[in-house]
Amino acid sequence: MFGQLFIYFLGIIVVSASNHVNFFRRDYTFVEEYNAFYKLHWADDAGTWDEAFLVCDYEGASFFYPEDVDEWRIARNLSDSPDLEGIFVGVHDELGRGDLLSYDGNFLPEFSELHVYSQDDSEPKCVVMSVNTGRYSIGSCKNRKPFICKKKDNEYCPTVDAGYIYSKTTKKCYKVHKRETTWEDAMHTCYMEGGILSTAMHSSELNDILKMITEGQQFFMGFRMIMPNNNFYSIRGEKINIFPRNEGHCGVVTVNEGDNGYNNYNRIAKYSTHPCYDTLPFICELDVKL
Repeated sequence: MFGQLFIYFLGIIVVSASNHVNFFRRDYTFVEEYNAFYKLHWADDAGTWDEAFLVCDYEGASFFYPEDVDEWRIARNLSDSPDLEGIFVGVHDELGRGDLLSYDGNFLPEFSELHVYSQDDSEPKCVVMSVNTGRYSIGSCKNRKPFICKKKDNEYCPTVDAGYIYSKTTKKCYKVHKRETTWEDAMHTCYMEGGILSTAMHSSELNDILKMITEGQQFFMGFRMIMPNNNFYSIRGEKINIFPRNEGHCGVVTVNEGDNGYNNYNRIAKYSTHPCYDTLPFICELDVKL
């Protein structure tokens, strides 16, 4: 039975919904070319660089900076007002040393020619972009300027099922099923939802999942023993060496508190095995089509 399941599910390609609705918030504009939503904050909504970052985060979006040579034109298209000129973008020199990084920690070569000249090298500087020319300059982060928030469409889970939670770390969506079922039925449920039984196994992958599950509770994951060699494989076909060889043929994860176990950040995942025909809660995952 499990040999057949292995062959069957090994060929599964997780697909995103093709009829995705292009909607994020009523005050955001969808631009198909970039598969993203944008909102211009200006006039009374203008803010310092830090305020702009926090506003975008509050709205569930990101601080805009052009990710290719033409995306700067989005700013002009969002408003035809001649009063709109310079806007903050999500690039700054946080330490005042001329090290320009995006808000998400990326080094951007196109900004390397912007040198910071300041009598006070410790003063942070932030990048300002002309919405008419796309040219960049350096300004004080404490000035108040318009800015744009951006929401990438691929950060949506490819399903209307609100139970799936998007992980920025893995670019995947996860759902914890608290009802108990067998491993085989868990596989079938995840498949019917457009995904697979989760194969997350590294701490970076599990951080978001650990916040979603109850301490001490076991959950079926997408790992099982393939006979006759008694080796464990993920349902993606990867050989896994983290499970003990015992009577259980299906992989489970349990969340335990660390030594300072008073918050989610100290939770750790423990892997073990369980009889496949017994019933447990389980975790599904969906790939997000980029």
